[in-house]
Amino acid sequence: MQMIIPRGVAEGIQVEQDSSKWAILPGLCCQSAGGQAEWANDIAAAWLLFYIAADIMDTVEDLDQPDAWWVEFSPGTAVNLASGLYFTATRVLDRLYRKQPTQKAAADINEKLIDGFLIMCSGQHNDLIRDRFTLDEYWKTSAAKSGQFFGMACWAGARVNSGDPEKLDSYQDFGKHLGLLIQILDDLEEFENLHNLTTELEWRNIQKALPVIYTLEVVPELEKTQFIEYLNRAHQDPQAVEDIIQIMEECGVVLYLLAEIERISNSALLSLNAAEPERNASQYLAGMITRMKSRT
Repeated sequence: MQMIIPRGVAEGIQVEQDSSKWAILPGLCCQSAGGQAEWANDIAAAWLLFYIAADIMDTVEDLDQPDAWWVEFSPGTAVNLASGLYFTATRVLDRLYRKQPTQKAAADINEKLIDGFLIMCSGQHNDLIRDRFTLDEYWKTSAAKSGQFFGMACWAGARVNSGDPEKLDSYQDFGKHLGLLIQILDDLEEFENLHNLTTELEWRNIQKALPVIYTLEVVPELEKTQFIEYLNRAHQDPQAVEDIIQIMEECGVVLYLLAEIERISNSALLSLNAAEPERNASQYLAGMITRMKSRT
């Protein structure tokens, strides 16, 4: 399963999927904390480079369909490029020490980002070594990956102009819930597109998505065994796909996902309000949550 990272604008990619849209988070949070958005430009640039590198690594590690730009090369080529992007991002962060608006916060921001990536690596490790998750493991892994990544973007932006630990924690929580919301919306989309899965690998990966995990958590034991059997043969048996969808619908998967989307959206807005943000930037941040909810 990929952590949700929209790819850049290219042939066949819509503007709303442009990865650069998420790079506004550090600037918005800096402005929301009373600073100027442009003070966080270097943070945004580094974060976006980390973002793209993480997407590439995630695609290779999960054996997902390669992006068009590297499909003719080996996975090693993509890993090498991702490594270069990681090092480039760290060089960009060095600029924080040389610019007046970010000098005082530079060390804290660098430490936060490095610690955050270690947490993300831990979450990715748990993802790679397990075939399936319990519901509790899913939430912990998603928080360590998507939640952590978006949380540290918001924290770092706000830190440029604020040293208040409680406010910074609130920005971190806002970003964490934003990341979780993105993950759940992706899982909901995958549930709606089960008929489009064709390979054994795709069906193996879907077993780490929230709709399947929830179903395995609530379905009776006897039916659980049958459900797993359907999952294992769905890549070659269209009827198994129909049986999977029927069982999931009977378990109330869609209602569960919608309830979680509502819960996490409300938590994000509460965290944002707790930060006592500047009005204009906070309205835009809140609007991001509202627009994402409207996708359901």
